[in-house]
Amino acid sequence: DWSSDVCSSDLFPSHDKALLDQAFAQDALLSTGVLKGSGVFCLASGADVACQSGEAKTVTMTVAEDSTFEGLIAGSGKLIKSGDASRLVLTKDQSFSGGLVIEGGTVAAMGTMNDSLDITVGTKGTYEVHKADKVRSVTNNGNNSVYLYADLTATAGYQNNGRTVIQSLEIGS
Repeated sequence: DWSSDVCSSDLFPSHDKALLDQAFAQDALLSTGVLKGSGVFCLASGADVACQSGEAKTVTMTVAEDSTFEGLIAGSGKLIKSGDASRLVLTKDQSFSGGLVIEGGTVAAMGTMNDSLDITVGTKGTYEVHKADKVRSVTNNGNNSVYLYADLTATAGYQNNGRTVIQSLEIGS
């Protein structure tokens, strides 16, 4: 359960801070059963957040089980989600800007993403939009699809090589 800055050595008390800084200096692989928490996950320092210690340019998350992260993913780095069967729910508005690649499994955005974010959905990936949002671009190569439960604007374009499902809500009865 992460409730503080993920890049902080406080989360890994048995590890040396210098080693953690080095490990997060370029790219990082995170393989876990469940991801949960409410802290800040730093993907390179950005204008909106300064990482306390260590930052990754690209983080590849392999999450084995359905997970909910109630914190902020911030900075200028890229997030790659893998793990074919798992669903990662991001409950807050996210500010990271280096790109979101969904290689496998599902990313469910309950909040908004950064307006300059490029989103790529791989052949085994699914992206769900649950709150009206604006991003830079979406490339959908997914066999599973992009599910729109709310409006999504892609200012630089939406390339659909997969399946897009627009979910309608019935109002009243």
